[in-house]
Amino acid sequence: MSGMPPTTVLSGEALQRILEQHAKWLAGQAGGARADLSGLVLRECKLQGRDLRRASLRAAVLEEADLSGCDLGGADLERADLRNAVLQGADLEGAVLDHAELFFTLAPDANFSDARITATGFQRANLQGARFFNAQLSGCDFSQADLRRTGFHHAILSECCFSSSDLSESGFLGARARLCRFADARLESANWSSARCQYCNFTGALASSARFANAILSQCNFARSRMAACDFRSANLTAAEFLGARLEEARFGDAVLQVADLSGAGLAGARELTPQQLQAARTSDLTVLPDGSRGPYLKGSGAERPSRQRL
Repeated sequence: MSGMPPTTVLSGEALQRILEQHAKWLAGQAGGARADLSGLVLRECKLQGRDLRRASLRAAVLEEADLSGCDLGGADLERADLRNAVLQGADLEGAVLDHAELFFTLAPDANFSDARITATGFQRANLQGARFFNAQLSGCDFSQADLRRTGFHHAILSECCFSSSDLSESGFLGARARLCRFADARLESANWSSARCQYCNFTGALASSARFANAILSQCNFARSRMAACDFRSANLTAAEFLGARLEEARFGDAVLQVADLSGAGLAGARELTPQQLQAARTSDLTVLPDGSRGPYLKGSGAERPSRQRL
């Protein structure tokens, strides 16, 4: 945590008064006041189910606090310490989480939609089924986090790290990602349809059966990734790198492969590739072509057809 460390420990009675005044403030009643818990130590505090909409929790210490089911919509949690906190089912829609700490946080099914999240750490957090719809995330670290079935639909992600995280069955429909790292992440059956990714690193990712239909993946790096049965139909793969990637049974109908690097890639059984696509891409003598033969691809060879179609 940066800045002055919090030093004030709030008693349970004082906290209850603040919460009561906050409830009146939200209801527009006399005697109400917005909850200002900035800089306070609320470690291990039990706040489950509380209505803390638009409360100020800047730099508050909420380590190991129970905030499950809390309504934190529009709350200010800048620089808050939420390490090991419980946020299961909490609603943080529109909240500010800049420079916050959520290491090891338990937040399955939490809602972070429309939140602003900058330089925040989610390392090893449990975010299964959480929602980050339309959220703005910049410089965040989700490394080794559990993000199974998490939704990032239409989110804007810049320079975020998802290395070694589990994003199986996650959704990035219509998301925009730039300079993000997904190295060694699990992306099986993830949905990236219509996403726009630039300069993102997916090296070594496990992404079988992921969907990238209509996505823009120009200049992304998929080297050594395992992407069997992926759907790249109508995707823009211009200058994308697939060096040594496993792409067996993947679909490429109407995909743009201009100067995509398929050197050493495994394309056995890949479907809907045309001679024009393979000529526009780079293949090598280590590339396994759709018909199972070794590259490089030669015009007129028929190697673009999966072997079963040639029998």
